[in-house]
Amino acid sequence: MTEEATFVSGSLSAQVRDEDGVVVVHLAGEFDMAGAPTVEQQITSALRPNSQLVVDLTSVTFMDSSGLGVLARTKHLCDEQETQLTVRIGDSAVRRVLDLAGLNEHLNVQD
Repeated sequence: MTEEATFVSGSLSAQVRDEDGVVVVHLAGEFDMAGAPTVEQQITSALRPNSQLVVDLTSVTFMDSSGLGVLARTKHLCDEQETQLTVRIGDSAVRRVLDLAGLNEHLNVQD
């Protein structure tokens, strides 16, 4: 069974799907301070202990420190709940931000 929720915050749109126990959060647009609180709230609400979470950033065109903060806190929460976190990236600008912050070393990043 697939459950789905879609929301828009600022210039960021997001879709949260539960695909048989795998929560997929697909973001599109600018992942910045305007959308970060809503994204974090949606992720926190969707997480289940001992499950899998995929944060799909392949359609993100810009990410600032607010987005990095959400990813870092999500990683911490996933570790506490023994949830496997995977971050998908596509844009080289997003990879560069993760590399500069050193966050890519702590995340399971997929191209």
